[in-house]
Order: sequence, then C-alpha cells, then structure tokens
Amino acid sequence: MDPVADPSPSRRSLKRRPPARSPELSPKSGPGAGEAAAEGLIRRVEELEAAAARLRGEKEAAEDAARGLRQELDAERASAETAASEAMLMIERLQREKAAAQMEARQFKRYAESREDREREVQEELASLSDLAASYHSRLQSHGIDPDSFTDDDDDESYSYEEVGAEDVEQIGMAALQVERNVRDSGSGMEVKAMVVGNDRGEDEEDADADADDAEEPSSPVEKEFEYTVDVTCASTTKPATSVVAQYVGDGNSGGLYARVEALEADRAALRREIFALRAERAQLVMAREMARRLCWEMVAEQRAIVKKALVPASSFSVIRICKWVLSILFWRNRSSTAKYTFGLSTTFLGLLLLLDRSALLSSWRRLPWPQR
Repeated sequence: MDPVADPSPSRRSLKRRPPARSPELSPKSGPGAGEAAAEGLIRRVEELEAAAARLRGEKEAAEDAARGLRQELDAERASAETAASEAMLMIERLQREKAAAQMEARQFKRYAESREDREREVQEELASLSDLAASYHSRLQSHGIDPDSFTDDDDDESYSYEEVGAEDVEQIGMAALQVERNVRDSGSGMEVKAMVVGNDRGEDEEDADADADDAEEPSSPVEKEFEYTVDVTCASTTKPATSVVAQYVGDGNSGGLYARVEALEADRAALRREIFALRAERAQLVMAREMARRLCWEMVAEQRAIVKKALVPASSFSVIRICKWVLSILFWRNRSSTAKYTFGLSTTFLGLLLLLDRSALLSSWRRLPWPQR
C-alpha cells in the first residue's frame, strides 16, 4: 500500500537508504576510472539518441500509414455514399416506371372491358336484328308473300323512288290531308293507325302495356302525326290506297290485311279496357285498406278514451248517466245493420260496407290489438 495515498492519520515514517555509488564515480577510484566512465556515458547517450531517432521515424511512418488509411476510409465512405444515392435514384426510377406500367395496364384493361362490352352489345344487336328479320320473314310468308322471290334488280326496277315511290308517297300524303279535312268537317269517319303486327305473345303484352301508358299520358305531337283518319264515304280524285297496297301485295290479300288490322285494333281496345279495370280495382283496394286502417286507429283511440274515463273516479252521482247506460245496453242488439240489404249495390264496395258495419258493432269490452307500424 502506498503510504502517501493512505488516508489514515497515523502514517509511518520511513527512511530511505541513499543509492549506492558506482565504483567509477566513487572518490576513492583513480583518474583512469573516471575517463572510462565518461566514455561509457557518452556511448550510452549516443545509443539513446539513436533509439529516440529510430522511434521518431517509426512514429512518423505510423502517422503516415494512419493518414493514408484515413484517406482510404474517406474515399471508401464517399464511394459508399455515392453508391447509396445512385441506388436510391434507381429505386425511385423503378417505382415511377412500375406506377406508369400499372396505370397503363389499368387503362388497357378498362379499354379491353369497354371493347368487350361494345362487342357484346353489337352481337346482341345483330342477334335482335336477325330475330326481327326472321319474324318479318315469317310475317311476310303468313301474308302470302315470298321474300325469296324478290331480287335486288326487281327492287331497283319496281321500287325506285324516282319513278314510283315518290309519286305514291305524295298521293298517300295528299289523300291523308284531304281525309283529315273531310273528317273534321263532317265529324264521321274511321280511325286507322299505323302499327306493326306481332307474332309473339310477349310482344303483344308489351304493346298492351305501352298502349295503357299512352292512354294515361297525353299523346305527344309526334304520335299525333302518325294518326290519320280515313273517310269511307269520301270521294277522292287521287289514287286510292288499296291500289298502292295491291301493287305490292296483290288484290286478293288486301282485304285480309284490313280485316287483320281491324281485329288487332279490337283486341287492343279490349286489353286496354281490362288494364283500366285492373288498375281501378287496385286503387279501390288500396283506398279500402287505408280506410280500414284509419277505422282501426279510431276504434283503438275511442276504446282507450273509454277506459281512461272509466278509471277516473266519479266526482258526483248522476242518475241521467245511469239511465243512458242502461238504455244503451237494452237497445244495443236492436240496432239495424247498415249492410243488411246489399241487393243492387256494387260488388266492389260490398266488402268495404261489411268492414264498416263490423267495426261499428264492436263491443266495448273487445279491444283491438295495437297495429304494428
């Protein structure tokens, strides 16, 4: 233990022995011994200086090596930073290219879907047109017309607009205008509407629904343009419509076509009347249901008011109230039913009258359940 570093107060005093003198430096030695000792000291000093110079050179070489290593480390660090920045730039560029490629892929997918939908719509239109052409073909065959017998040359020769078609159209238009004027003046005539006869039952139902909707809404000016009247007794100098029809169809089939048109008109009118009757019955049913619901609410409210009045204690004794109560009980069963005599009434409101009579004859102790909303 070091006595100087010992913090204890009691320190022992130690006496050191002085170092022993070398025999060369001792005063008892001779003059030759002193010179040899000086030469030894000089030689030793030179050796120490050489060692110090060698150590100094080693230190400088170590410092130079450390400086070179530090420079190499800085260069490596700078190259690593540049490589990292280049990698980040490359990653950002790849991300941008990936986003652009994904956007292009989405756009191409959307375009392909729209193209597919368009092609599907075109296919559906082509299928519907082919079905329509087949139905027209069957209709022409049912009317006795063979569409395969006509060719393009025959159509160009017989149905050219410049030679025959324009004149026939002008004659039909003039005849229609003259017929309208005659019908407005005389007030008598027959209404003929341009329509296409359908073979399928579904098409007839759709036409009936469309006619019912047209009957509800006022007819537009465009629809009025397609309606024209033909006066049977009108004498016209122009070419009649039957000759124009006979030119394309034949004299034997024109009467059948007119009869078919009249039969279809009658069927359409009958279907329209039936649709109106169904809608009227539906409206009456909704009205009856609403009235029954209101009556139920009123009866429940009245019964609740009666129960509340019965629960309230009578403040004073009244003989008149007791007499009224007894008379109401006695004459309750003698009331005449409002729906007793239903002969001659409409069957539409018969159920409503019975419902009203039943709600009026309900007893006070029979309560209706609270209607759920």
